Amino acid sequence: MKWEKNGTHHVAKGEEGYFEINESRAGGRRRFWAKYQSYKTGKMFRMRPCDTLREMKVACEDNYYWEG
Repeated sequence: MKWEKNGTHHVAKGEEGYFEINESRAGGRRRFWAKYQSYKTGKMFRMRPCDTLREMKVACEDNYYWEG
């Protein structure tokens, strides 16, 4: 999987599913939120937010569902 950027939206797509990271600035605090979505089974989950994009990407890449 490889990260692709579109503004503040980051997506990494694989054969089984994809990870998506979005940025939020609610309450004046910058946070990054991620979710995983499976193409075949419809499995979806959200991950705990992180303070930095790098932290969120590492959390996704260390996840069981990360392909590659």
